[in-house]
Amino acid sequence: MPEANACPYSECLFDENAALLERTAALLEDLEPDAYATVDARCLGGSIGGHTRHCVEFYQCFLAGLESGRIDYDARARDVRIENEVAHAVAALRHIAEEIRDASARQDTMHLLRVIENHTGSDTDWSATSVGRELRFLLSHTVHHCALIAILLRLRGRTVPEGFGTAPSTLRHRAAQKASSSCAA
Repeated sequence: MPEANACPYSECLFDENAALLERTAALLEDLEPDAYATVDARCLGGSIGGHTRHCVEFYQCFLAGLESGRIDYDARARDVRIENEVAHAVAALRHIAEEIRDASARQDTMHLLRVIENHTGSDTDWSATSVGRELRFLLSHTVHHCALIAILLRLRGRTVPEGFGTAPSTLRHRAAQKASSSCAA
């Protein structure tokens, strides 16, 4: 039986996504512009800004898809301001976190979605999906890119908060293991 204070499952997915975006914004807000936008050859030519833009635009595609019923993650704007200007990126992350929380309040009016897998122009290019499935995907996808951001920050000698770039389920598992081992002691 779930805990009395546990949030409904899909609501937790909205909250976890919004919280991850807010943590990312908080981590980046004091970063120097050069450190944010500089490409690092040690990480396959990626930059903190590039990873951030990529994630922001996936959420933008998701939110647009909530309105249209069709999500096309390839239809990203590829906004160089998000990639190169840390203040612009932080504002975008916070705005999307707010939109995700607002969408949570409307979740009972949301319908099944379709996500595009191919671009042949056929209706068979689109697969059925759900808001929950896409939120799971976005969370996993963003955590992966946050892990890469954490590596880039550490390569620059920066301290990264414990758990940043780690999946929420892994953090919960570690906490449970720690609690279990402290009880056994």
